[in-house]
Amino acid sequence: MHENTVSVVIEDEDDIFRQLNRAEKLAASGETADAINACVRAEALLSQTKRLRDIIFVLLPEADAVAQSVLLELLTKSDNRDDVQDAKLADFLCQRGAFEDALPFLRRAAPRLRGEYFSAWNYIRCLEETGRFDELIDCAALLDDLAARAGGTVSLYSQLANARLAKCFDRTRLVSEIEALEMSVLWMSPEQVFDRIRMAVTQSEAFSVVSLGYNEARLIAATSLRANILLSSPETVRIINLAWTEQFGELFLSCSPALIAQLGRTTREGGREAGILCLPGAGVLAQDNPHFGFFAVQDREMRAGRYGAFAEMNALALLASSDPGLRNLLAGQPFLGVVSGVPGLASRIGDVCGVTAVTEYLLRAPETGAPLPADATIALADDIWVPFPGAIFVIAAGLLGPYVCERVRQSGGIALDVSKCLSTWDQ
Repeated sequence: MHENTVSVVIEDEDDIFRQLNRAEKLAASGETADAINACVRAEALLSQTKRLRDIIFVLLPEADAVAQSVLLELLTKSDNRDDVQDAKLADFLCQRGAFEDALPFLRRAAPRLRGEYFSAWNYIRCLEETGRFDELIDCAALLDDLAARAGGTVSLYSQLANARLAKCFDRTRLVSEIEALEMSVLWMSPEQVFDRIRMAVTQSEAFSVVSLGYNEARLIAATSLRANILLSSPETVRIINLAWTEQFGELFLSCSPALIAQLGRTTREGGREAGILCLPGAGVLAQDNPHFGFFAVQDREMRAGRYGAFAEMNALALLASSDPGLRNLLAGQPFLGVVSGVPGLASRIGDVCGVTAVTEYLLRAPETGAPLPADATIALADDIWVPFPGAIFVIAAGLLGPYVCERVRQSGGIALDVSKCLSTWDQ
């Protein structure tokens, strides 16, 4: 494709070496265009491919898009492969989102390099992003080998868990079911969500709007008895460990099984009993390979047997785009409870909405803002006091969102999971 722009004339082998030496010097001095031309001239000598590729890797980061295309073509031309260079090339392609192009290099390099040079991470990521769940599952032995050298577990077990779970569901059927739900009277627009909340406020009705997203799906999968039958213990732990550590400042395995079971059970109740349950839509389920397995488990355990209303998982965020700060919804309330792990959120909401009686439940250490352990955080959630029927609580509690919503609803309050629209109070 570039024959019209660069003329290749090879007179003898000495000329090849001169071109390679010249390319190295030009690359080192930042003369990218001339260095690329020298690389193109030197490419014909296959025995020097490794050295040529080393020069190209120096040039790639500084080259513009057109030059990168020329360099990538040179990198992929030869059959004289080098595992480390293949891994570096694949890493560059993955950073550009070219997962299909990176896969052929990683299939060979990752096992031979035993995961070094980001090869295992990129290989598993490519398989996940392209939906090749069977091939990903076949990589279990490679991941076990990596885990054995890393002390027993690797983060990539989360991808393996997602793949195993995804294989248990008929994706086409599930997407069709959600598409049908989105067309039904049970699916609410943001405007209908607003009207339904208003009705609950007017009638002082115990009510909740619960949002289920990426981390909630991981929590539900990690605490699902049926999912745990399919997964090994390291896989289950890695599903949720990162989000758990960010929320509570401790490892998932450090918590008691009874506490984890309580959180999982009440999270499910919070979704099933919600006045409006906000779910990932059909478009997300059809396209999101890295989370499809977790989303499918979440859907099976939260939507099945439920007869309430549904909405898109960012419904309150969409509502906040037309009603910034949710002022029309919250202004004039005699009381507002704010449950979050965000210091200062309660005062910002009170100022924006003109509510003076704001009670804050901060799910972090008040002095330092550091995360509280899971048992302490759940104890705070259990102690939330609802002052009167229909009192409104806005909740941004991370993994505890559905749990806190259910606690408030059970106590007669109105719980709104606003975790997807926190930016509306940043002004």
